[in-house]
Amino acid sequence: MVHFAAALIAGSALLLQNVAALAIGAPFEVEKRASLITHTGISYWGHAGLGACGFVNKDSDHIVGISSLVFGTGGNCNQWMEVTNVANGKTVLVQTRDSCEDCGRDDILLSPSAFAAIGDINLGVLNVQWHFKAKDFTPSTSVVPSTPVPTSGTVISTSRPVSSAPITVLPPSSVPRPGSSSTAVLPPTIVPSSVIVSSVAPSAAPSSVSA
Repeated sequence: MVHFAAALIAGSALLLQNVAALAIGAPFEVEKRASLITHTGISYWGHAGLGACGFVNKDSDHIVGISSLVFGTGGNCNQWMEVTNVANGKTVLVQTRDSCEDCGRDDILLSPSAFAAIGDINLGVLNVQWHFKAKDFTPSTSVVPSTPVPTSGTVISTSRPVSSAPITVLPPSSVPRPGSSSTAVLPPTIVPSSVIVSSVAPSAAPSSVSA
């Protein structure tokens, strides 16, 4: 009985160690397998450009920037994601091409075309749910890929360059809360220049007011 009790205590300690290791170890590896993990957060939009994954993207590309807390060292680059607008149920497939240093862990930054595919771009922000697709997922419909930055023998930095474009301020919006019929009025949202590389004149952005 004494030996059984000692073995039980030792086994419990080992189980606690394994649980602790899972809790603190390799958070980005979990995200790579995360097609079953649904995130609920806010989607912003910003003009495309050179992303942290090292590709030059266009506003017409269906791409997304994920929180730097999830992006890590770029293990999710080029991984597809499904994004759903909570308010209307519309979905869009987007490819991970950038990080968003000022986004919350579950928030994302969509390209203008991807944002417009599921909501009114004039709102500026949307309540969304999203999840990564499997790493080997390829959409059934053709998506024109962006052109990689020519390296000319040099290494492309994974750091997002600081944009010289002005900060884009998105107007306050009424956005339904997830799982509720109530409406939350959100304050004006500043999309920082660190996550925006403007490929068009500021006046061309339909909902932006240049500061």
